[in-house]
Amino acid sequence: MAKTEPKTTSKPAKIDARTISLFSRPSDFSWIIDIDGDCWLVDSGKSGLVLCGYSKLSVDPAAYDKRRDLCKGLVRVLSENSRETCVLGFGTWSGKALNRRVEIKAQHRPTKSAKWVSGHHDDHWIDVDAVLRVDGADVVEIDVYLPAVDNRVGPKTIDIFHHGDPVKSLELTRGQVQCIAVPTASTGENSAELLIESEYAEDLQGTGDERLLGCVITGLRLIDAAVKVDDE
Repeated sequence: MAKTEPKTTSKPAKIDARTISLFSRPSDFSWIIDIDGDCWLVDSGKSGLVLCGYSKLSVDPAAYDKRRDLCKGLVRVLSENSRETCVLGFGTWSGKALNRRVEIKAQHRPTKSAKWVSGHHDDHWIDVDAVLRVDGADVVEIDVYLPAVDNRVGPKTIDIFHHGDPVKSLELTRGQVQCIAVPTASTGENSAELLIESEYAEDLQGTGDERLLGCVITGLRLIDAAVKVDDE
């Protein structure tokens, strides 16, 4: 049986922002909004940018592609007001307006921050297993360094996990600072705890240091995902 459209009222229906997710494909500046399991293609880049303030954003290509064939039609932002709400209108693929409007309220994200939960030391070394908590950011960029020792010791791989799922992997070259960008927005949460796991511990024999050290963290940057759109 075909799914019926919601009943229409004179006022737009209010939607809980927690049921809304926004998916972006930066390669062609297109967006899909998922409202409580129903997917709609956003009709323009401008509407997509407005919706960033009203929903969780993901730039994961697989998540976008999964929903592309499920879209029921088009959606656009009809208006915004001073109460930090916007009204959405829906239409068919041909552009014909459907008799449906919804109102959503902007979500306020927590202040961006990063805090080491475990495994981080004052000299900026981290253990072979370390946990970093990131709040309010779409991406965390981590600068990683592996000291050069001798020619017998090769590179080392670090893997980053979220709730046990692999997120990123990087092979470290000794003597070079390398940056790894972790898209925390793809976790679907405003806060994410990342496990940073090193392939093996450094050889500290004869130094008196009994720590199981993985690598050195030389910098952290928290950024929001930026998507450029053409002027319309």
